[in-house]
Amino acid sequence: MASFASIAETDFSTVERPKPLPVGAYVVAVRSVPTSTDRDDAIIIEFPLRVVSATDDVDLSEYDSNVVGKFLRHSIWIRPGDKDDTGMFKLKKFLEDTLGVEIPPGKGGLPRALNDTIGKEFLATVVWTQKDEDTFANVKSVRAAVD
Repeated sequence: MASFASIAETDFSTVERPKPLPVGAYVVAVRSVPTSTDRDDAIIIEFPLRVVSATDDVDLSEYDSNVVGKFLRHSIWIRPGDKDDTGMFKLKKFLEDTLGVEIPPGKGGLPRALNDTIGKEFLATVVWTQKDEDTFANVKSVRAAVD
């Protein structure tokens, strides 16, 4: 089990940024209940993911460690009140089509549907994005896993 004591004595001058996950498609699983963050202009629903495996299009030759178990997240932004916002539709398609989760009819079905996502697997395409001097691995697109 991880504890603060295990990192408390670390010499942070020796800490370097790990390489981002290589680009390509991964089988991932939702690892816990999605979280939501309220902002002034949007609600962000974040699905915490764990890599189950890399597909054949991922070049692991220059990656120093195993990708299995690495964490990612998939975020869906919803802008309530914006009649042109596609966030609710994207959330519905992700839950139903990508994860195969049924959203109970009527009002109030979303919390149950979000709880039902835990452990569901799907394919996530990872791309690199640059911010300042750093490169980050981000989920660009998702699709249902093929059995």
